[in-house]
Amino acid sequence: MTATALYEIETTEAGNGTTHPAEQLWIPGEDAERDGFLAHRGLHITGIR
Repeated sequence: MTATALYEIETTEAGNGTTHPAEQLWIPGEDAERDGFLAHRGLHITGIR
């Protein structure tokens, strides 16, 4: 049996040679509504413009 990864994190290399994720997950804080999120019972929703 061979194991396969469920997902792969794409990385990019900075000018100094360090790598970091190409995409990031941002979780809104208490100011979610001010930042454009709709908040309903702990669920935060935003649209892509």
